[in-house]
Amino acid sequence: MTHCKPHRFADVEYRVEDEIAIVTMSHPPVNGLGLGIRRGLVAAFEAARCDVRVRAIVLNGSGRGFSAGGDIREFGTSAATAWPALSLHVHPVIEASDKPVFQVAPGRLRSISTN
Repeated sequence: MTHCKPHRFADVEYRVEDEIAIVTMSHPPVNGLGLGIRRGLVAAFEAARCDVRVRAIVLNGSGRGFSAGGDIREFGTSAATAWPALSLHVHPVIEASDKPVFQVAPGRLRSISTN
């Protein structure tokens, strides 16, 4: 893919500005990591990987914070088990990026590097 228009993958927005892919989790009120966000993150990072214009990726969350973790509204539902291996794919897709990934979050931030 040589040119990507802004996309919305379920609960994730993807756009490119100045050679930077901006991936925004948008699942109010706390960006719970439900099925929609997990699918959207995988799709957005794949789009960024394939887009030759993208030189870096910024991952952020809309609203008050980055993410509160698992979406408790999906606990015990079919959505929680609809794509169970997906949770195992989200981190590897991000970690395997050949482009630097930056997280934007309010407040204090702890960081680790896998390289």
